[in-house]
Amino acid sequence: MAEADIGKRFQDSLKGIFHWGSRYHAEKIGVLAGFVILSLATGIWAFSGDDDTNELGADLYLRDAVVGVDLVVENTGRGDWRDVRIALDRQYLFTTERIEGGDYVSLSADDLVYAYYIPRPWRREGWERLGSDIKPGVHPDASYVPSFVQVRAREGRLDTDVDFE
Repeated sequence: MAEADIGKRFQDSLKGIFHWGSRYHAEKIGVLAGFVILSLATGIWAFSGDDDTNELGADLYLRDAVVGVDLVVENTGRGDWRDVRIALDRQYLFTTERIEGGDYVSLSADDLVYAYYIPRPWRREGWERLGSDIKPGVHPDASYVPSFVQVRAREGRLDTDVDFE
């Protein structure tokens, strides 16, 4: 009998909320529907953010070279990467059209170009003295080791802080 009473009370409370004879019926339904929609939207938004996964299946490591070190970016997946841009510390850039699946690219200091380097005509270099930071050269030093690597391709991306110690 107690179970029937609980069911009856639950039905009565639902009838009280959705009772058609109530003056504020539309407001009750609107507030409840708005609350449910906002709660669902918030839950979906909270759990759909960017995750720091490796979409490309890239593997990064350093390799000793004759002079300095080389950064090796390996495509460990089966598919090719197209229109690849590799940026190191948001300063130096390497671009290539394709890295095939299972292949790698080895980047030395000569392969990297300072992304913000703009060649100036003769006797027009005075603008560079206005900044307080020392501008790097066109290529980094041979012993350059990045701390942040961005890999962009049509198939995905990778942004990662690296610690090669």
